Amino acid sequence: MGRKPHFRIAHQAFFFATLSELVTVGFSIRAGLDFVATVSASQQTIVKQIQDKLIQGASLPAALQQHLPVPTYQQLKLADEHGDLVQGMTALSRFLQLRQQQRQKLLAASLYPLCLLAILGGVFILIKTVLLPQTTTLLAKPAPATHWGMILFLGMFGIGGLVMGLRWWRRQTRLSQANLLIRIPLLGGLFRSYYAYYLTANLALLFQSGLEMREMVKILTSFEAMTFLAEIGHQLKRGLQQGESLSEILSANQFVGVELCTFFDNGSSQTALANNLSAYSELCFQKLIRRSNQLIGMIQPIAFVIIGGLIGLTYLQMLLPMYQSLKGVY
Repeated sequence: MGRKPHFRIAHQAFFFATLSELVTVGFSIRAGLDFVATVSASQQTIVKQIQDKLIQGASLPAALQQHLPVPTYQQLKLADEHGDLVQGMTALSRFLQLRQQQRQKLLAASLYPLCLLAILGGVFILIKTVLLPQTTTLLAKPAPATHWGMILFLGMFGIGGLVMGLRWWRRQTRLSQANLLIRIPLLGGLFRSYYAYYLTANLALLFQSGLEMREMVKILTSFEAMTFLAEIGHQLKRGLQQGESLSEILSANQFVGVELCTFFDNGSSQTALANNLSAYSELCFQKLIRRSNQLIGMIQPIAFVIIGGLIGLTYLQMLLPMYQSLKGVY
């Protein structure tokens, strides 16, 4: 088998945005794919693979499955089977475009501080390897010994702790991971907005389809095990079997806000509930944009504070030995 072509986030955003617009104006899926392959040479290989699977009778989500992350594929599948495929592709393109834009902003905001850190690291190495030995030689005082054994021990301890932490993290369920991520200082609000958006957008698709709750649960639990939507489905299944309401079940997750529970408890019709969930998912999406912009805006101020502290420590490391030597002379 050949190597699977890389379907970058920017390419995914362009693919879904272009294809949804073309289908909206009357193109068929296959004609839209031909257009995408024509205007985007970098995606021709992927589009050809998708077209081959469509010819074999696969649906568009199934044809795309190997090229997409699990959450993206599952959202597209729900839109295709129980909602509006074009609407689903439009929503995916918006989210993917946001990810790409924020990634570019993050890179732009981080580039200057990273360059300063690299320069500072070079200065630190120069002081440690050149200036300090010369200074101690001039002052007739031996340089302090470097405790390589302690440094090696701390390094191995840190690596071991990191490996154990990663193993523990991978053993957690997706819902447990989500509930842990939203507790992270500064970043927690961003994760909360993302999970609230992803959950409500997919629940809105299911309620818009007019399915009964039992059928919705069956659809969610049919997804691949150890994925977010599958675990939501199993959580709903257990709760409903115990006679709990939707709000009681979902409120066990810390990313589910009071507003969402209110929608389930106010006795709205299924159509009204679907509309409320769709509108709420849009609010969560806008909040996600604001939170990510706020965090990106904090990067440079925080980085400059850290760099300032490191510069101060570098000067102390250079001047303290000289001060101690001069103090001994006088």
